[in-house]
Amino acid sequence: YVLSMTSPGCASVNRTLNVVVRSSTAAIAGSNSPRCRGNVLYLTVNTIVGATYLWQGPNGFMSTQQNPSLSNVQPVQSGDYTLTVSFAGCGSATQSTPVVVYPNATGIQISAAQILCAGSPLILTGTTVNGATMSWTGPNAFTASGNTGTVPVTTTANTGRYAYSVSMPGCGTVTRYSKVTIMDGAAVNGTVSTPLCTGNAMYMNAAFIAGATYQWQSPDGFISTQRSP
Repeated sequence: YVLSMTSPGCASVNRTLNVVVRSSTAAIAGSNSPRCRGNVLYLTVNTIVGATYLWQGPNGFMSTQQNPSLSNVQPVQSGDYTLTVSFAGCGSATQSTPVVVYPNATGIQISAAQILCAGSPLILTGTTVNGATMSWTGPNAFTASGNTGTVPVTTTANTGRYAYSVSMPGCGTVTRYSKVTIMDGAAVNGTVSTPLCTGNAMYMNAAFIAGATYQWQSPDGFISTQRSP
């Protein structure tokens, strides 16, 4: 802005004044999320002349740097990072940017091995990983998306190994396996070698059922936990 002053009998005098108009909406917060556990997280914002910055985030994080960095990040540092940009004479503006820090392989757990009776529901669960793609696959063409998989009514065809896969952008895919055994009471059957002559050996045999335990008993007090004594 140019100011010109003229007084009678005097020459004109010009003065130039600089004016800066700041926009409170000019700040754009960002980051290099998603990150893998142990990596470096960078928080970024464009440069605004004369502004001051305040970052706040999960796990007590706070920084007045324009573009701070966090080394060796952990999953507990996932969440929204809020940036407050203050402008002299213009107040302040706030923005937030989401950050995801994926766990490493040891942080992903699933259901333990299960032995169920046919007809019972099978429920499979895995660690929830925010921002990741989670899915289940298993016997009898079983598939499920998300961290939970369910078979409402099981049969022996559902026996086998179930895989839980977690795909994390930039961090690869982690897969965990769980064994499931479905027992069918209708399959219980056994045979004995009879008739016999006194003094001969008697052989007993029970049908094999994965995950089952056995106990034979006879009138004379005989007991055996072998499948085929």
